[in-house]
Amino acid sequence: MAARLLQSELAVDLNRIQIYPTNQYTPSVHRLLQVTANVYDAATNRTLTDYPFVPSVFRPLFTNDGGAIYICGYAEETGTNLLNATMQDVADSADRAALQTMDMVYGVPAIVGAKKGWPNFNEFGLQNDITVSRTLVFHRVGSTLNTNQVYKVAISNAFGIEAWNSYSATFPRPLAMMASVDVILSVTNPLGTIIGPDGLALSNAFSVSVVTNIAATNWTGFKSPNFAISFVVPLVTNYLFLTNSSYLFSQNAFTTGTDPINTFPNLQFSVNMDARVRFALVDASANRIVDYVNLSASEDTLSLGDLLKRNSDGSDATCDGNFNGEIGSLFCTNRLMGSAFVFVPTYGILNQFGISMGTIQVSEAFWNTYDAQVADRAASINQFRNRILGADTTTDFATPFSPKRTIHHYISWQANDPLVHDLVADLVDLASGAKTVTFDQDVLQGAIPHLGSPLPLNPHYRPWGGNPLRTGDTVPPTANNFAIKDPLITKSDSWNFPTNEYPNLDWIGKVHRGTPWQTLFLKSTNTDALTWQLWSGVTNVNGAQLTMPTNDWHVVSLIVSSLNTNDPHHIYSVNQPTPDAWRGVLDGLTVMTNIGPSQFDTVVMSSNSPQVAVIATALDAARSSQPDHYFHDVGDILATPELSTASPWLNTSNGVNSGITDEAYEKIPAQLLVLLRPDSVASATEEAGSFHVRFSGLDGYAYGVQVSSDLQIWFTVSTNYPSKGSFDFVESTLQNLPRRFYRSILLP
Repeated sequence: MAARLLQSELAVDLNRIQIYPTNQYTPSVHRLLQVTANVYDAATNRTLTDYPFVPSVFRPLFTNDGGAIYICGYAEETGTNLLNATMQDVADSADRAALQTMDMVYGVPAIVGAKKGWPNFNEFGLQNDITVSRTLVFHRVGSTLNTNQVYKVAISNAFGIEAWNSYSATFPRPLAMMASVDVILSVTNPLGTIIGPDGLALSNAFSVSVVTNIAATNWTGFKSPNFAISFVVPLVTNYLFLTNSSYLFSQNAFTTGTDPINTFPNLQFSVNMDARVRFALVDASANRIVDYVNLSASEDTLSLGDLLKRNSDGSDATCDGNFNGEIGSLFCTNRLMGSAFVFVPTYGILNQFGISMGTIQVSEAFWNTYDAQVADRAASINQFRNRILGADTTTDFATPFSPKRTIHHYISWQANDPLVHDLVADLVDLASGAKTVTFDQDVLQGAIPHLGSPLPLNPHYRPWGGNPLRTGDTVPPTANNFAIKDPLITKSDSWNFPTNEYPNLDWIGKVHRGTPWQTLFLKSTNTDALTWQLWSGVTNVNGAQLTMPTNDWHVVSLIVSSLNTNDPHHIYSVNQPTPDAWRGVLDGLTVMTNIGPSQFDTVVMSSNSPQVAVIATALDAARSSQPDHYFHDVGDILATPELSTASPWLNTSNGVNSGITDEAYEKIPAQLLVLLRPDSVASATEEAGSFHVRFSGLDGYAYGVQVSSDLQIWFTVSTNYPSKGSFDFVESTLQNLPRRFYRSILLP
């Protein structure tokens, strides 16, 4: 089924998904693979454990085809061998050359079926702090003062991983938790790689791994919004990438010595960072992987020269030569009179000199906040002025005010729905407006402080109703939008996933669709592109559209046609000719009707009821409005609002407060889909004198191709068996044939 879904929806071959040099493994590809695993797990029930039942795990297999790297299929992982796989980085030529089929590639996930009741990876947070200060030093030779600028730079990181038992019950069985993080940092400039204090290139990969064993009944469930004990932080650490070191422009290195006097080059550092996170949970009694995360991302390069010129609120400083109290203006890189010569001081340096001389007045708070030395302001200004003017003939001295900035760079990967955490896009909160870079004392956006804190829910967590610890809604609103998440699924306990339900398919709408807080979408209401992009975390507009909920209409058609055990001869055409015909199809279906908020009765529909008449008329009208006036797929009927969101059986007068569940909205379409079959639809082409007709059809059944000259008398000319939903009929003697019509019919 995965192969058919990928080929039909995205024209991607399951056994040839390229990940290098072009990466075809997009969120839309992953979602279809996830849906396949979720449908598989909904139709089966493993007896290895009691509830919660272990999920299926499918690991990708890889191949190197002339330097291009592909996923060449998937294999079920029934143990823990996946955790011992060699990790390869496809951006590294040596790793590509060494790649073996059973290796794992950084950033390419395994597919883990969505099963209720399991703790999950919840969050990775990293804070990268870059501190830069600049001192102007002076050396007196007779009556001449020579000047040098000295930049000092420090870079440090703190990061952690968090897991969560988001279900109310204490987890009953023993678990082993593995967590690994690699942080790869490098600093470069237009000259290339910068040399660090140790004489080596300023580049480093810091790696840390931990294993945490959690005994049975030792992982408490989530009882209330501030129940921190349900969160486990297996890894939190920090490391110093670069100590507070002086940079020598003439050597392109952090080393001792001095640069040529009276020159003022600009600091043009670029800080590059990659983060890789691997996390796994193993059920120790079953020896099965139950959660697996393999995340990898390259962060946008930080240009220090540009960032230092920003103020603490992130705005660009005014760099016109006038100081107006902005800290960013102390790092302006443009020069007096627009000069391009390095021996002409920058406006930033002139502002620093003016503050040190007292000719530019700043407050005590400004001085103490942004000065690297924290000297006594009045006394140090007076001393510096005397030295500059010659009253004090000290040979070597420095500006008392040395401006210091700290740039905070955050990586914050947080699960919205705990079941959706396999790709970085799943974990990036585009709807919050949270900053990825802040400055100086602005650390409120930090990615680390709330890990394991008394208020542990991450801001990205937004079930139905929104995050219970956050006031207000997102912009645009998402708290109660049933086009993007299932109504009344207010927490993980609210899920009602099917288990061991095959061959009956009326559970199809209860299968998690691989986007936050949403099952396969059987409703008629679509969302707008911007809201969906912010909600899904997929920054690429086209990529986001490929995962939108209404794409499930065709996905469900394919799933139902693949799994439906009803004999097509005994079910109905999706193109019923009249409303009366639709009334017959709807007769006998059960429906939920609300008698009060969150209160429902179950009713059996009768073909002569007024509600059925409304739905039947709407289906007939929907068919007439389709291209060519017929439903191409079974899922096309889902665009009919009267089947779901405008059902005459539901009272929606109170809007989102009506207490209508997702099951109630989708009760009718879930039953109706399995009673319908698509008609065989044709497309025709002429090639080299031959007439080619491709018909759609259901695999495993015989179809007859019929011809007619008058659309009244038809003759069967061939018997055909569809493969992957279609078959071809060819007339090779087109020039000798009279004009005629073609159709295919399902044979007895």
